[in-house]
Amino acid sequence: MDFDQDASAAAEDIRLDLWARMFSKEVGRNLCPYFSWFGWLLSSETWEECQKFPKWQEGQGALETFNYDLVCVDV
Repeated sequence: MDFDQDASAAAEDIRLDLWARMFSKEVGRNLCPYFSWFGWLLSSETWEECQKFPKWQEGQGALETFNYDLVCVDV
């Protein structure tokens, strides 16, 4: 990986952390588990900062049972 790819990957990590923090603050819930379910790799600092909010639990069961085949279209 060259410097540009490293910088791009680092910027993406920062962006995902920022989104998780902003959304958690806005809804007043710790959404880190939600974003992690979708494969977001959040920093330990983001997890720690969001611990001050109650854990988001509403709808987590729906994530585990949602049928993505119904919304995915082969292109």
